Amino acid sequence: MSASFVIAWLCLLVAPPVAIAAFFIMRRCRSRTTRKAAYGCVGLIIVAVGACYLDVSFTSTVANFAFASAAYLAYCFLAICTWSFKWLPLRVLALAVTAIPVAAGYVLGTVGMLGLMFIVGDYANPPIQTTNTAADLECRTTGWGMVATDSGYTVHLYKHWPAFPLIEREVARVVVNETNPGAGPTSASCDDVLAKR
Repeated sequence: MSASFVIAWLCLLVAPPVAIAAFFIMRRCRSRTTRKAAYGCVGLIIVAVGACYLDVSFTSTVANFAFASAAYLAYCFLAICTWSFKWLPLRVLALAVTAIPVAAGYVLGTVGMLGLMFIVGDYANPPIQTTNTAADLECRTTGWGMVATDSGYTVHLYKHWPAFPLIEREVARVVVNETNPGAGPTSASCDDVLAKR
């Protein structure tokens, strides 16, 4: 098993009980501690969503999974914070709604473990080809898919900054579905993704 899979799998199973324990321990100590932790969790989730929106990630796959796991733990903590809502109907509704992704995570981490392996494997597999197209640009071709689904490859173009060597930004990509291309491209190269930039 890869480190990325272990991180994702443990996070799905362990983050909810850790969040519940942390919430009740903090609640016993002081409500200010819980409030500060909740603000920190909101900040972490905003950073994670912003990074996804801007296509910014770490250069290390394991670091990306660790960061996503931290954001999921923050979500679980915020979900259990709804327990402190005073009005009972609002508390029940908020807990029910926020529990849906947590329940889906438990399904994926238990009976859906094979699916989780395929998802993590697609993301964590090393690239088929890597080419430096310029001093700050790197082109990577990654494969995706399996026997039961469509398969193909994606050509990504990443920008790197010398001041931030652990971070990269995907500036363009071309997805090629080799099983059923439809109206999409039938092949792509680094030149194609450079032209799309």
